Amino acid sequence: MKMVLDTLWSYILQALPYIIVFFPLYIAARAVWLKVCRRRVRFWREIGLSALCLYTIFVLTVTVLPEVSTKYGLNIYYPGGGFGAHNATSWNLVPGNFLNYVGNSLQYYGGAALYVSLLGNVCLFVPLGLLAVLCYGGAWWKYLAAGAAFSICIEMFQLLLPRATDIDDVICNTAGILLGYLLGRLCLRLSGRKKPAPQKPAEQENSK
Repeated sequence: MKMVLDTLWSYILQALPYIIVFFPLYIAARAVWLKVCRRRVRFWREIGLSALCLYTIFVLTVTVLPEVSTKYGLNIYYPGGGFGAHNATSWNLVPGNFLNYVGNSLQYYGGAALYVSLLGNVCLFVPLGLLAVLCYGGAWWKYLAAGAAFSICIEMFQLLLPRATDIDDVICNTAGILLGYLLGRLCLRLSGRKKPAPQKPAEQENSK
């Protein structure tokens, strides 16, 4: 558990510079969009969308964005090597290879590496599905398609990074988003709502 918490904390620190830069840009863009489209501000919806934005930045930081360090001046780098096509040497297109990893982790590492892998490939993507369904609703197959597409884009980009590209990651990432979708649907059902309320223009609501 300590290994998992330490890893999570290091990722949070890694994401902070990107959150500081990009989240205010999202807030500004969202405010302009609401003003131009004359949408009424729904407090909890905006909280949910903000949380979705923050968590998306966090996921991208963990998966594809370089680390930022200010220890000896501003340094932006990928640990383990540089960016480029020369990194496209470690990839797997055969589903099920993770089963060998699971066996080796349990046999030689007491399962610690397995926990980190599950956290990174399944649990990491659960909040994306959860927050998205709470904000937008939608059918499960849309989350299956969007989750797979998002994960494939990440894995394709990782071909240029000093990281491994694996079809099993796509499967696990998509499973995480679908699990988040199911949790979101459960939350909506428990709250008495079948889907999020649609957002209407302010003047349309005022005319009622």
